[in-house]
Formats: sequence, structure tokens, C-alpha cells
Amino acid sequence: TLFDKKTQEIGITGGEPTMSPRLVPVLKLIKKYNFRKVTLNTNASGMLKLVDGIPVYQHIIDCGVNHVNISRHHWDENTINDLMRFDHDPCTLDILKTIIPKFLANHVRPRINCVILKDYIDSIDDCVQFIEYYRTLGINNIVFRQMMEYNSSYVKNDEIVAFYKDNLQLVDDLWNTMDRDERFQRVKNIRGRYYYVEIWKYKDVDLVAERASSMVKSRNLGFSEKDMVYEMIFHPAGTLTTGWYYKAGILLDYPHE
Repeated sequence: TLFDKKTQEIGITGGEPTMSPRLVPVLKLIKKYNFRKVTLNTNASGMLKLVDGIPVYQHIIDCGVNHVNISRHHWDENTINDLMRFDHDPCTLDILKTIIPKFLANHVRPRINCVILKDYIDSIDDCVQFIEYYRTLGINNIVFRQMMEYNSSYVKNDEIVAFYKDNLQLVDDLWNTMDRDERFQRVKNIRGRYYYVEIWKYKDVDLVAERASSMVKSRNLGFSEKDMVYEMIFHPAGTLTTGWYYKAGILLDYPHE
């Protein structure tokens, strides 16, 4: 079966999982198999929604999720609305003030994920202000991530291409500045299948700055070792694949309406 002893970790992503009616049943199913690590990726917009009379964040705690990665690309709500084209921020400061202490008190580690972009978060001073803002909420784990390259063989949307070209901020510029800034201490470097990662310490915060590694390009086309599958992703189009593009590395193609 999918959930056998060889499966050690599982991640839940979306779309936005906290807005899905499937999330709580999926969490309860995952709990049955006692994974070593369970991660939820979210913008936290549905955390206070009630399911069976219980808020979603409490279901996350009760079902043994270890890590909650919350996407926040700025500290200012108006700026987030502008960037994300929201009428209003679906995850307000009040929501964060509610859920973060609950997670910390119940051994769930929240982490803030930020994609660095020109004119939003594009300097070391911006990063420090971002870190200090979320430190006040109890966060001690933050990721700054460079926008991942798109695959021009698949991505033909002119708006996406233009946004990438206009807003790409290289994380290397931050690394070079951090190297010279005594407030930051480098801990280690890691090269993974997705990212080249540098781990730093800023005060009491574990800070990660990362960019896509060269291996990602080949993974977008499927897997190179034909006898090994590193991850399985089920797409709304009905395909179970080895990567983030729904037509590449297809393992199963389910009929759907």
C-alpha cells in the first residue's frame, strides 16, 4: 500500500488545504499510520474554520502534524494584499496571534515561508524587519526562498513569465550580504533534490535561505532513476506523477469529470 513502513514522511499542500473539506478526513487517515514527520503547507486562511465544531488548527494539533509552514511574503497586510491581489488578507494578524501560540504549546513547529521579490523583500534590511516582526509572534523558524525557475517547455502564460522576469530577486545577493553581517552566523549548507540551502542563525531564529538546485530542472521532467520514486503528487487533473507538472512522469492516470 501507499502507507507502508518505507514511507517516513508526508506533506500536505494545495491549493489551500485549510479551505478544503477533505483536510480533516485526510489528517485522521494520516494519523493512523504514525509517520515520523507530517508537514502542512498553508496560507492559514482557514485555520479558524469549524469542522465538527472544532477549529481546523485544533484538528491539526490533534492529528499529530509536526510542522506547519505558513506562507507570508511580507509583514504588512496591505502589501500582502497588493502582491497577492487580495481584497483583504485572508490570514489576518489576529489569526496568526491565535494559532501560533496554540501550535507552540502543543509541539507543532510553525515556520514562516517567504518568497523574496524585488520591491517587496529584496534587501538584508527588509529581511531583518521581516524576521523581527514575526519574532514578536513567537516564530523562530523562517525561510527566505528565491522564486523557482519556470520550465519554458510547459509554461506559456505571458503573465507568469512577465511576473518572473520583473520580480526575480536573487538569494545570492542576500547570502553575500549576510556573509559580511555579524548579526548572522552561518550554520551549514545543504544540497538537496529541490534546493541548495544555507542555514543561518539570527538571534534565536533558525533562518533558511534557499534557491532551486540544478537538479530541479531534470525532476520537472520526471525521475531519472527509473527504479526509484522520490515523491508522488496527485493532481486535480487526475494524474499521479513524480513531479509538479501533471503531464510529466505519470505513474497513474485516473479518469475524472
